[in-house]
Amino acid sequence: MRQDASLRSIIAVFGIFALGALPTWGAGLVVKALDPQGRVLEGIRFAFGGVESLPTTEAGVTELTVPGVAAGEALKLDLPRHLAEDWLLVDTVVHSPAGAQDGPAEVVLVRREDLHRLASRARDTVDRTMDAEDPHLARQRRRTILDLARKQGLSEAQLDRAIRALGASSKEMDRGIAAYLDGEHGAAEVALERAASRQAADLVEALRYLGASRFALAKYEAAAESFRRALALKDGEPELVAWLAKPLYELARFEELETLLRDALKAEESKYGPDHPFVGRTLNNLALVLHDTDRVEEAEVLARRALEIAESNLGPSHPGVAENLSNLAVLLQETGQLDEAELLIRRALAIDEVVLGPNHPRVAEDLTTLAQLLKLRGELSDAEPLMRRAMAIDEEAFGPRHPSFARGLSNLALLLKDTDRISEAEPLMRRALAIDEEVFGPMHPTVGRDLNNLAVILWNLGQLDEAEVLVRRALRIDESILGPSHSGLAKPLNTLAILLKEAGRPQEAIPVFQRSLAILEATRGPDHPEVAVLLNNLAQLLRRTDSPDTEALMRRALAIDEGSYGPNHPAVGRDLNNLAQFLRSRDRRSEAEPLMRRAVSIFASEVGEDHPSTVKVRGNLEKLLEEIRQGGDPPSPP
Repeated sequence: MRQDASLRSIIAVFGIFALGALPTWGAGLVVKALDPQGRVLEGIRFAFGGVESLPTTEAGVTELTVPGVAAGEALKLDLPRHLAEDWLLVDTVVHSPAGAQDGPAEVVLVRREDLHRLASRARDTVDRTMDAEDPHLARQRRRTILDLARKQGLSEAQLDRAIRALGASSKEMDRGIAAYLDGEHGAAEVALERAASRQAADLVEALRYLGASRFALAKYEAAAESFRRALALKDGEPELVAWLAKPLYELARFEELETLLRDALKAEESKYGPDHPFVGRTLNNLALVLHDTDRVEEAEVLARRALEIAESNLGPSHPGVAENLSNLAVLLQETGQLDEAELLIRRALAIDEVVLGPNHPRVAEDLTTLAQLLKLRGELSDAEPLMRRAMAIDEEAFGPRHPSFARGLSNLALLLKDTDRISEAEPLMRRALAIDEEVFGPMHPTVGRDLNNLAVILWNLGQLDEAEVLVRRALRIDESILGPSHSGLAKPLNTLAILLKEAGRPQEAIPVFQRSLAILEATRGPDHPEVAVLLNNLAQLLRRTDSPDTEALMRRALAIDEGSYGPNHPAVGRDLNNLAQFLRSRDRRSEAEPLMRRAVSIFASEVGEDHPSTVKVRGNLEKLLEEIRQGGDPPSPP
């Protein structure tokens, strides 16, 4: 029931009388209503024990009857139902007055729509980037939410109480948003699914949160369907387009994704202009798709334009710029532009470490990209600590069953293989495969990549039968998803060819090598370092058949690697050793000797005197010199 003015006067009078008799007790509680910025709120009613106060005055003050309550006792206030539709009590507990000297109890309220707005901004700020699994970044989401809350005047404790109040709502939408803000994505999905099925008043928002929650749970197919439904109701909305792009990318639905992004780009350029951040984001995402579908040169053009837009809108030291720098660095690495790629990724890493902190998952991505580039340069000892640091960050941020951590396991396993620690590599690679199969299912390009990598490790361990089974499965996955001419098929084809060669089946291996080489030459260009690897492998096989093409393939591989990496890279050392061994087998030892000496020098200076590659090539040189001495030919000067 509501108090009328006369009753309020009586309460006040009796309150004064009571204070004289019992100075530690009062029946009237004066409450002051404030918003998070400390501004008084007029017209707010409070409730306690079934009794409502009068509306707050212009000063934000009202008085509430609290009979039978001891002085200083904690009281839990409520809002009448009609006000609870719009407002949330941040401070629900106040204390009864201990004496007349006590001022009014200050109670902070926040508008429900303001908390909704905060949640949506946090969702779209933290979670929408396509190329990083950001919905799992609980700490970053929490930091973003707290920053937004502080701008509204809410402390962390007040924010948590406001979220709890939202979670106590009778509306599924509110409960779902509260669970999402708390990172309880399973509970959020349940509540939001109900809200969407009951055609909530704001169905688009319900579907948007539902999709975001499902993405955070790695339910990519279901997430995509939620965003498709939302876009059907709100066609072309840039944030929804960016959200739908995320699960489509994870599902490798490149055809649908490219159509979505090209349509969005055209609409955004027309509506917002060519230099708007929405345009830059879509260009960046489209560049990723083009990269993954073997259109690297077109992707580079879009990525450079996206970087220019980001720098002009955000400034040179913003994490959004770092993201664009990293993506462009990956593209440049693919096209052999390693020097510029290294400059860009080191700049991205510096930005992210300063702005986001040294243990942020985006820093892990930068470290991984830099480590892969250093590995490509042959700087394995520098790459390994970067990989291990990235793995530690990802495990802390995502947990040990997440694809980001699996990626780190896979990368480290391959590095261990390259540094002759095969027994350590196998369990890491098997663990990465198990994680990715659990998250993506058995028919996904990431699973195909893991299968091929594990096959390579097993080949090095001599387990050829299991390796062949795995790599053939990888090929089936890649051909079904990527098509028969995608560059992604080159690696498993190369692996299969090597296995067939090692199993004594050269006639089966030759056409597989040739198909792999044709794919890479068509997609990467004839002078790409990956082409050199295949040329070497094919030459080694043809060497057994006395093919006249062997020497030409080896010299072409050497020219490619010298052009890509310079004269002192381990890849060049490998090529020199292979060519020298071939010349030695053809009794052309005087030609082989300077090549072999140069190979030893490269390996010793680049990977160390005791590295297995150095030891092996030095042994080859010693055998060659012994053959020269026995044949009466003088060795070349060292």
